[in-house]
Amino acid sequence: MSHTPATHSPKKPSYAAVLVVVHGADAGRHITLGNAALELGRDTAVALTDATVMARHAEIRSESGQWVLRDLGSGGGTFVNDLRVEEYVLRDGDRIRMGRQILKLLEAGDIERRAAEELFRVQTLDGLTMLGNRDSFEAALSREVSRARRFGQGLSVVVLDVDAFRKVNSAHGEAVGNLLLQRLSQRMQGVLRRQDVVSRIEGDAFAVVLPGCEAQEARDVAERLRRVVAAEQLVTDSGTIRVTMSAGFSRLRTRDSEAELMARAFRAVGKAQASGGDRVEDASHWVPTSATEWNESASEADA
Repeated sequence: MSHTPATHSPKKPSYAAVLVVVHGADAGRHITLGNAALELGRDTAVALTDATVMARHAEIRSESGQWVLRDLGSGGGTFVNDLRVEEYVLRDGDRIRMGRQILKLLEAGDIERRAAEELFRVQTLDGLTMLGNRDSFEAALSREVSRARRFGQGLSVVVLDVDAFRKVNSAHGEAVGNLLLQRLSQRMQGVLRRQDVVSRIEGDAFAVVLPGCEAQEARDVAERLRRVVAAEQLVTDSGTIRVTMSAGFSRLRTRDSEAELMARAFRAVGKAQASGGDRVEDASHWVPTSATEWNESASEADA
C-alpha cells in the first residue's frame, strides 16, 4: 500500500544529504545522496552487509525537489518510522528500516555536525529502542559503583529478559518483534526515576542501574517493571500480542567487582525463567560468583 506524508513545500535537494546507519551490521556508516538514483541492498553499488536485507531492497531518488523512497519488491518490507511503505516522500530525520538495518536521513542544517552527532549516538545508544547500549551501560555502571563506594550509598542492578521472545518473532515476524521491543522500552522508562539507567544489553535483554537502592527497593522496581510489561498489549494484523518478562536483581556488596554483580543478576533472571517466567528473583544474598556469565554475555552480544 502506497503511503505519502502530508504535502509540504518542495525544495531542491542539497545533494549533501546523507543517510546514517544508526542500527545494524553497518552502524555508523554514512551514505551520501546525489543526483543519481541510489539502490540499497546486499548486491547493489552501495551494499549493506546485513543478511536480513534483500539483494535489491529499496531505492532513493530525487523527484521534483524531494527524496522519494521506493521498495523494490523486497518481500520483507521497507519501513519509515515503523510504517510499512511502498513509496514515501522522505523528510529530514526520517528513520528507514530494512531488515535489521535502520538508516536516518539528514538533509538540513549543518549536516557534517549532525552526522558526527549521529555517530556519537550510534556508539552510545541502541538504534532500535534508543535506550543506552551495552557499552554505555557498562560506563554508567562503573561510574555509579564508584560513586556508591565513595559516599557509602546503596546500589543495585536489575537484569530483565522477555520470556519466550523467539516465539513472537517466529509467529509474527521480526518487524513485529522489533516494534514490541520499542514499546516495552518506552513503558519501562515510564516507571523509572530520572537517575536510573536502563539499557538494552543484547537481543531481548535489558539492564537497569539503580543508584541509592538496596535490595528491597530493587525488588519493588523489578516488580513494577514486570507488571508494566505484563499489562502491555500490541495489536497487530495477526492478532494481539502479550508477553511477560522475568527479572533478576542484586545489590552491590563490599567486595563485588562490577562483573560479579552483573553475573549474579544474570543467574537470577535465568532462574526466574527456568521457574516458569513472569517472576522476579533476588540474587543479593547468593554466594560469591565468578564474572563468567556477564563476560560470556558480552561475547554473545558481539557475535
